Amino acid sequence: MLLTSGRAVTQMVAGQRNLAADLVSDVAHSTSNETVDLMSVMRKLLRASEFLEWKDSASWFRAEIEEFSYQNAPRHRYTNAIVEYKDPMMEMYSTLPNFPRRSSQSTIVQKPLILPLSELIRYRERGFSWQTGATRTVERRGVTGDRQVIETEWISFNVGAVETILDHIEQYCFDFAIATERRLRFTDLATDVFAEYRTLVEVHLNRLGIDENLKAIETNVRLGTAESSKLAILGCRNILLALSDRLWQVPGVQVHPALQTYDGKPLQLDEGQVKARLRAYLHERGLVLATKRGPTLIAGQLERNADAAAELYNLTSEQGKNEALVEDAKAAVLHTYFLVGEMARLTGFVPVTAIAGSADSNNSI
Repeated sequence: MLLTSGRAVTQMVAGQRNLAADLVSDVAHSTSNETVDLMSVMRKLLRASEFLEWKDSASWFRAEIEEFSYQNAPRHRYTNAIVEYKDPMMEMYSTLPNFPRRSSQSTIVQKPLILPLSELIRYRERGFSWQTGATRTVERRGVTGDRQVIETEWISFNVGAVETILDHIEQYCFDFAIATERRLRFTDLATDVFAEYRTLVEVHLNRLGIDENLKAIETNVRLGTAESSKLAILGCRNILLALSDRLWQVPGVQVHPALQTYDGKPLQLDEGQVKARLRAYLHERGLVLATKRGPTLIAGQLERNADAAAELYNLTSEQGKNEALVEDAKAAVLHTYFLVGEMARLTGFVPVTAIAGSADSNNSI
């Protein structure tokens, strides 16, 4: 029941990631066009962020759509605002088409335009202007004498200022969509590649009767403790040990007739020589282990992986002085999957029971 529930949750999460990836891909395409439905774009990115449970980006898109407060207005919402005082006559004329909005007494200041996105879009060709509530009394000289006039403070954002804000929002949406699409699609690709290796490894290890190590490794990695990480690393080492015993089944041969160690010594094949037996196995299965430049990829992977697993385990076993790191365990598991998967793909994990007798010195490693 728990396994079924876990699979259901995994499928649901994968489905949400796919929906999010589709949404951001659609946004990336639509924002590349000349005409952009910015409100639709923002809603899609909000939905994608919710699918991915990205709280920060979801909050940002929601605030852009609904309205910022003056306290949390982002930098791109600040723009040039025209601040000026108008008397009643000036206010009346300001409502007429093509009337200059800025007087000689006005000032330009940086102010946040925090209105909802729908308002910015609706009035992008008109701009905004409203009273701040502040007033002042000034003396005016007229034909009939001096008089006092009450002027009201107005703040205005012209068309250019509104367009600049919308351009910034559109650019952010485009950048966000492109980066998120790349992240999701690449992650999906990496997940697919790993899933292929995982399946390959499971099938072959199960056939060889060493699948239990694999299950134990995954359980220990998921626990995420120092002790479980140590056990996961030990599991990786044990898989290589078990493979060397299952795949190399040549009786009575203690030294390989063709292969050598890096320092030119005979390659010992007695029990417990994990790397040596696996090298010999790959060689007998027809894989080239070295070139003039050095070890081939598969030989290098075997060397590094076996050494790393042994070294990590030995470090954590030395009188308990060193704790195993979860990151080390994860790296060891990933590298073990890929190494074992490559070996299985290249050899089919058919055991070697006799040496072909080749003395090719080019395979000395």
